[in-house]
Amino acid sequence: MDEEVNNLLTPIYYNIENPSSFSSASKLYHIVNADGKKIGYHKIKRWLNAQDNYSLQKTPRRSFRRLRVYTTGIGNLMDVDLMQKSPDKTSRPNTKNPQKLKTEADLKRKRRLQRRKSYKFKIGSLVRIAYTRHIFDRSYSQKWTDEIFKVVRRFKKQNIKIYKLSSFYNDEEISGEYYSAELQAVDKSDESLWVVEKVLKKRKRRGKTEFLCKFQGWPDKYNQYIPEEDIQTLS
Repeated sequence: MDEEVNNLLTPIYYNIENPSSFSSASKLYHIVNADGKKIGYHKIKRWLNAQDNYSLQKTPRRSFRRLRVYTTGIGNLMDVDLMQKSPDKTSRPNTKNPQKLKTEADLKRKRRLQRRKSYKFKIGSLVRIAYTRHIFDRSYSQKWTDEIFKVVRRFKKQNIKIYKLSSFYNDEEISGEYYSAELQAVDKSDESLWVVEKVLKKRKRRGKTEFLCKFQGWPDKYNQYIPEEDIQTLS
């Protein structure tokens, strides 16, 4: 991550007395650039994606297009000729039939000519999964998983973009398929810090002290020994 961007945004974003603290990328962009410091929107967005406080509490989309579920049985399917009635711009107002009919083939041809939208996430992108909303959830409840996953496959069903994910470290594919709106990109690197929920064990290895750590929100399979010098205490 750009050290200059980090040094500039951290005092603004984490200072609760600043009106732009814990705000969106758009607001940060306007505040920073209003002070004469030129930082691009995408750099600010990438910096925010690396901040757990932002990515864990970001409001997920709940209303989006989902796959249709078809039932089986008598009368559940109908065979129709799809047509669309729309005004013919080339017709004159005094003509008897100022309307024209578009057949299903015409509509399909129009959709093919429309610009195809690219996938939101690339193969290998790191993402969080939105928690399923429950009736008694409060607005301050955590909205995304602490655990991070990796995009391993992407495809379309019923012209809707679908993603398959794997575990963060061992690339083991997890069950389930996910819509774009259920995923959020995060920016993590080998230098990123992870929150330790508790220390399980302590050992000496080759003269160095190591702690078996359980990371907050991650399954036990990710527990690992961390050298003492790599553990930081945050105030």
